[in-house]
Amino acid sequence: MKRLLLAAGLLTAFAPLTMARETRPAVSISFLQELSAKQSAALGTYKAEAPGVPTIVVKAKGAQLIMAAEGYPELNITLNDKDQLIAEGLPEGFNFTLVRDKDKKITGLKVETPMGGGELKRVAETKETKPAPKVEVKQADVPDVLGVYESDEIDGMRIKGEMVFEKGKLLLKTEGQPDREVKLGKDDTMTTTPEIPDVTSMKLTRDKDGKVVGSVIETAQGKLNFTRKTFPKPPGAETPKSGLPDVLGKYEAEDSASPVSELEVVVKEGKLVIIVEGQPEIDFTLGKDDDVVTTKAPEGITSKFQRDKDGKITHLIADTPVGKLSFKRKTFPKPPVAEKKADEPTKSDAADPIVRLKALEGIYTSDVAGLPVVTVRVKDGKLVVEPEGQTPISSAKLSAKDELTGEGLPEGFTVTIQRNKEGKVTGMLVKTPMGDATFTRAPLK
Repeated sequence: MKRLLLAAGLLTAFAPLTMARETRPAVSISFLQELSAKQSAALGTYKAEAPGVPTIVVKAKGAQLIMAAEGYPELNITLNDKDQLIAEGLPEGFNFTLVRDKDKKITGLKVETPMGGGELKRVAETKETKPAPKVEVKQADVPDVLGVYESDEIDGMRIKGEMVFEKGKLLLKTEGQPDREVKLGKDDTMTTTPEIPDVTSMKLTRDKDGKVVGSVIETAQGKLNFTRKTFPKPPGAETPKSGLPDVLGKYEAEDSASPVSELEVVVKEGKLVIIVEGQPEIDFTLGKDDDVVTTKAPEGITSKFQRDKDGKITHLIADTPVGKLSFKRKTFPKPPVAEKKADEPTKSDAADPIVRLKALEGIYTSDVAGLPVVTVRVKDGKLVVEPEGQTPISSAKLSAKDELTGEGLPEGFTVTIQRNKEGKVTGMLVKTPMGDATFTRAPLK
């Protein structure tokens, strides 16, 4: 009965305040201020053990204490020296007083009403923990586990799954199944989200050199072994900038019924090219996942190279409208090494200042009508810039930023050397107060 009276008393206390709040909305600037230490100590949730008694929450907006009960509007309150919570318009005989233990720590809220009273216990607040900083998984951080895995034969069938890295996650893809995120344990165990039905454990298998060559899955019915069939380029590995990827050679179809019996990958004019007899040549670049990136492939056909466990390209797989075609690499010629001409030193390899200046020599012309032809040459170890019909700029200097400076350069003029991706000088950009002009370089005659 006492608990019932406490519940009724609380409801009675909040009801008239509801009407008051609806008719006299308060305006406060307390959100611009801060709570005192005493006020902060009162914040918390106070809950009764008896059912039906509203839970009271004391919180703050700026320096304003707020008391709220579920289903009722929030009430502005103050805290006096007697630890009493005072709300404007509270009916006579209603008191809310903080309860403290012997160490002065607030443990509850004592409620007194004309119909009875009781104590609401302060609920221990769980400290809000900041979420751990999100660590973006980069492809270079993923261990060498990517590729297609194929099971031993079961009732004349084999199960295939592929481990891929997409959008920062390691995923297991199986035809007809949802993609599953894979987590790898230190002992080569694997867990997936969502879980695979009936699977009790999954673990990678390695050869004597530590290379991942398959996996084993345990189910209630027994073990199932998977062999790793493909070995994509290790995550994060890049093709050396100094040369072409090792994909050149002749590839033969593994299926005698293939519409294409063989193809060849060659280099033409610095580009990788796929040659199929009787068909247009397809130039391409090698994607980060060993895929063939091109705009010239027949519609509906995509291709991808496959590697062995040592990272060597051994196959080219083509997905076509009639199915997959597999071509095995039969020859392994070395990629050609690009040769540099002796008269074409670049910015990167010309450590000798004189050689670097000699690389600027040439005749520079602009498409803009009326602009003079500019000759740049090295005389007695010094760079000289000679605009046709104008005073030469003697003893010109080349800065680390590829800008030309020197006596005779008009005020407000800047001259910047332009280079191609190999670092070879191709021209210069001249900026003036009247406008900008680009000059194209040709060798000295």
